[in-house]
Amino acid sequence: MGIPDPAQRIDLMNQLAYFLPHLLALSASSPFWLGGDSGLASYRTTVFGDMPRTGLPPQMGSWDEFERSVQALTDLGIIEDSSKIWWDLRPSSKYPTLETRICDACPRIEDALTLAALIQTTLRMLWRLSRANQRWRQYEPFLLAENRWRALRYGTTEGLIDFGAGRIIPFDQIADDWLGLIAQDADALDCQPHVARLRDMVAHGTAAEAQRAVHARARQAGPTPTTRCAPSPAILCRSSPATSDRLQHCRNIWQLNTCSIQTGPGGLPMDFALTEEQQAIFDMARDFGADRIAPHAQDWERQGTIPRDLWPDVAALGLGGIFVSEDHGGTGLSRLDGTLVFEALSMACPSVASFLSIHNMCGGMIDKFGTDQARDRWLPDLCSMTRIFSYCLTEPGSGSDAAALRTRADRDDQGWRLNGTKAFISGGGYSDVYVAMVRSGGDGPKGSAPSSSRTARRASPLGA
Repeated sequence: MGIPDPAQRIDLMNQLAYFLPHLLALSASSPFWLGGDSGLASYRTTVFGDMPRTGLPPQMGSWDEFERSVQALTDLGIIEDSSKIWWDLRPSSKYPTLETRICDACPRIEDALTLAALIQTTLRMLWRLSRANQRWRQYEPFLLAENRWRALRYGTTEGLIDFGAGRIIPFDQIADDWLGLIAQDADALDCQPHVARLRDMVAHGTAAEAQRAVHARARQAGPTPTTRCAPSPAILCRSSPATSDRLQHCRNIWQLNTCSIQTGPGGLPMDFALTEEQQAIFDMARDFGADRIAPHAQDWERQGTIPRDLWPDVAALGLGGIFVSEDHGGTGLSRLDGTLVFEALSMACPSVASFLSIHNMCGGMIDKFGTDQARDRWLPDLCSMTRIFSYCLTEPGSGSDAAALRTRADRDDQGWRLNGTKAFISGGGYSDVYVAMVRSGGDGPKGSAPSSSRTARRASPLGA
């Protein structure tokens, strides 16, 4: 949401904060945690709330006050810039915009579009009031925090407090009042259909309610009989029979549930069921995590490390080169297959799953963009996990925006010279090989070579 004037940006941030609990309530979609009902509509919000510099934005008196507050932390070396401030609503560190960060994840694209339209039209409404020398009444963050709590606890089922009226307003009435406030702004931005869906969102309930309903129906129906057997490492192990034989093996030993076929746009069938081999892959990874990772996960978290003797066992299942083709020693799985592996392992320890995903992303880059010489040099160790790989993308000045990175790779008489700064490298100091994203062409996403990946153990390019 672009607001060129910094002073007005802060003023509108202070006013828009009133509506943040409303957006959270509508987007609530995380009632479950660690396999159980948390009792909250948006547990994800509480997880993020444990991080520093989060929650509702403080009331800032001016842009200068905001900059002084940021500078106080940067001078101490606590943060690099304002991009490390993660309030529910914040000024961008790079652009003349406000960034809304409070929404939970939206499983429905239509809901995401409606929320985006509500944010834009509400901000335009506040801007329009300012042009008429009017403004939205500001309330203390202490009071707004109560509505924020109600939103993450109940979603839209229990309403929010109208501090002017001094009572709790049900969400269907909130929706009617809100749509009246922003009607002409929706016309001006040509997003009436998206804004109008607000009433449907309230009537149908949040994604959190839908998840609980599905869970309740499943518990009431009871378990579906299936034939189960212990997962076989042959599903993914490179020493097993050919791929087609392994997949047939899966079909023979797994009797799996299927989900109903729904009708999508144009009446085309949409089958969301996993294939038999995908279900087998998921269950294999889940059972490995439960047996080999979960019993030790809390100790590893306290120690702040992952023992290296875990990785040979992971590699024995073929999980060291998930996105590497079989021709180069990997298992050649799809992105969906890989996602199933990481999701299953996350049930045991999200840290292990995340770190393994980074290792495998390096393998995918080398396999896809490297020369035969680079593949032969790096991929055997990657797939066997005798060496652990990480990638270097994030930079102090551009975050994780690959199109804006500044680190360069320039050829000289000795090969390639890397020049730049990287930050927040997952596995920094732990991994053995680092794949650095650098720029060898012009600026911008459409430069002559906007982003190159080079293996940085000895500054060896993927093309060599």
